Amino acid sequence: MGQLQEHADEFKKAGIQLVGISYDSPEILKNLHLRKELSFPLLSDKDSEVITKYGVLNKETRPGRFYGIPHPTTILLDKKGVVQARLFVDTYKRHSPKQLLEAAEKADKRAAAKARSEAAKAKTESTSDDKPSAKK
Repeated sequence: MGQLQEHADEFKKAGIQLVGISYDSPEILKNLHLRKELSFPLLSDKDSEVITKYGVLNKETRPGRFYGIPHPTTILLDKKGVVQARLFVDTYKRHSPKQLLEAAEKADKRAAAKARSEAAKAKTESTSDDKPSAKK
């Protein structure tokens, strides 16, 4: 979290809103937020509902202290909340800010290409609708 905070300005300039989601209680997250002096919110997903919906729940943990823990994952959402990229790691080491910025840039390029493609398709469809039909 501290590493992300160190690069918070870069994320903001890139149009990225950081949000942390954890199965930890709001009290634990509040203490972490204050201790690390974070400028982005930490949200509590106490019952791991969001973690489960995103498919990152670590099902190998047994009920107990660590049940509900997610696999280390970074999920990039667009402004509409649609998943644009998922970054997974094999260990509990986090992604570097550089990796996150690169992933966001790639996601933006994919989204822009998709938008151009959809606009071209819509234009083609609208121009074919405007052509007069041939009468026999």
